[in-house]
Amino acid sequence: WLFRQSRRDKQEKQKLLDNLQKNDKVLTIGGIYGTVVALGEQGDDVTLKIDDDVKIRITRSSILRNISREEAARAGAAESAAKDSK
Repeated sequence: WLFRQSRRDKQEKQKLLDNLQKNDKVLTIGGIYGTVVALGEQGDDVTLKIDDDVKIRITRSSILRNISREEAARAGAAESAAKDSK
């Protein structure tokens, strides 16, 4: 059970990183919130804007959550729930 859970988590993490796009709002494993401004050509680095004139470069694997995608999913779920209740 634990092994299967770990494999599923790893697949979900890889899907999150593969679907990362410019202007996505993300949370890093270090607790830093930022907006993706560039994705590295080699695919492993990401540049985040964390404040006006402040950018950092991190590895993709340092991204914990994609806040933009989570908000979009919640909004979609709320819309479908509203349609179902009518």
